[in-house]
Amino acid sequence: MQLEPDLMVYAVSEMTGYASDGQYFSKLFKKSTGMTPSEYRDNVQRDAEKRDHAQREAENRDNVKRGAENR
Repeated sequence: MQLEPDLMVYAVSEMTGYASDGQYFSKLFKKSTGMTPSEYRDNVQRDAEKRDHAQREAENRDNVKRGAENR
């Protein structure tokens, strides 16, 4: 789910051998991680967006700093 966040939960369930019972997969997933597969995917996406935003801000600060140094 981290590598392919667009995958549906049932697809991940099938890929991990729980094709016949996606609800059971979700139950085990929640027991293991403390969140549902959908909540996990949302958290992973949110974290990735935060990292991307922080990286863009750092790059912008570096560019401003380099511009000030070149004056």
